[in-house]
Amino acid sequence: MTEPVPVTADTTDRKVRYAVGLITEEEMAKTLQLQSIETLATWRSQKRGPPFVKLGKKVFYTVTEFGAWVQEESKRQSERPAPRIIPDPTRAVRVPISETLDF
Repeated sequence: MTEPVPVTADTTDRKVRYAVGLITEEEMAKTLQLQSIETLATWRSQKRGPPFVKLGKKVFYTVTEFGAWVQEESKRQSERPAPRIIPDPTRAVRVPISETLDF
């Protein structure tokens, strides 16, 4: 049998956050497999990335808005035209003359 988890302010906060669908910056960074939460801070300052809500000094992300953002990003990326590859004339391939002439 497992031992009960002691009720602390941290576990209570987490339960409340999950009940209302909020996740922390750290949880969002882990979900998106980012190196750090600084990427999320950069995205927020550039008005990109998943929608967030600031409560006091803490930043949270809502699960429902995150799901909608993922769908929008998926649609945007699938509609983006494929990049055109334009050959660089300065990097032309040199072919020896003996290979281009039929004798």
